[in-house]
Formats: sequence, C-alpha cells, structure tokens
Amino acid sequence: VVRVLREGEAKGAEKGVITAELIKKYAPDGEYSIFLCGPQAMYNFVDKEIEKLNIRRKFVRHELFGEYHNPAQNADYPAVDKSTFNVTVNMAGTKKVVAVDANDTILVGLEKAGIAVPARCRSGECGWCHSKLVSGQVYVPKSVDGRRLADYKYGYIHPCCTFAITDVEIIVPEKR
Repeated sequence: VVRVLREGEAKGAEKGVITAELIKKYAPDGEYSIFLCGPQAMYNFVDKEIEKLNIRRKFVRHELFGEYHNPAQNADYPAVDKSTFNVTVNMAGTKKVVAVDANDTILVGLEKAGIAVPARCRSGECGWCHSKLVSGQVYVPKSVDGRRLADYKYGYIHPCCTFAITDVEIIVPEKR
C-alpha cells in the first residue's frame, strides 16, 4: 500500500500526485495490480499515467462509487444528435421498448421505466448486469469499463456503465 497525498504530510506517505514514475518506484517486477481510492478527477489523471506503463486493464481497479454520470464530459464521448434513445429490451421472454435519456446509463433508464435489471456494483466492475448488445451503438467510459475479453468478443455490455448513443437492442439475463 502506497499512500499519496497531494496536500499535507503523513508519516510513510508520498507527497504529490500519482505519476507513472511514482508507480514504477513501488511496483514489483512482472505483472502487478493497481487499486486506486480517491475522487473521479484523480482517476481521470492517474488512468492516463497508467496507460504509459502498458498495464492491462484487468489489473487496474478503482474504488466503487456507484453510477457514472455526465458522459459528455469525456473527451472521447461522441457527438450525439438526440437527447433520448429507444432501448429495446429482451428479458424473460418479453420485449419492451423504452426511451432512455442520453445522460443516463442504460441500467438507470430501464429502472426509470420500471424494468428491474439484475445489478450489484452499479460501477462496471462486477459483471452481474452483463447483457448482450444485439444492435446499436453505445459509449462506455474507459475508466469504468470492467468487461472481460470474452464480453468484448461476444458483444456483451454492462448496462450499469453503458450509455446509448443510438437506438439499441439488448438481451438482459433474468434475475439470478
């Protein structure tokens, strides 16, 4: 455990910000994991530093804060031409179409429409809500994209951290 304080001092803590150089200073040889605890602004900065080290995403974890908000604040968020999108949900043998606000995750949009979707962490980490993307395009902020390689390969998303950027259709597993 390495504590880094931007302001103030504490025994055994580094002073400053977490940079690639600071991570290297404490990192063991070979593969290792990083677990970050702090505010979202820190994650935005440190994630860029971690990219410099070529650490695989599965070895980087953030403290869970719940739902991600305001996706348009991210530089890589694509321009969207609508404020709501239709999400077609296939679940438990039924199909429903609901309007989801572009600023809400698909999970939140479905819940606002009265559809109970299996979910736990609400932060993209656990995979409990993973659902099959049948059609359409979505945006997943890199900092909360906890999908496994198999999820990418077979077209799964985590609705708790995924935003519709076109009309989409998904298959949601029944409650577990």
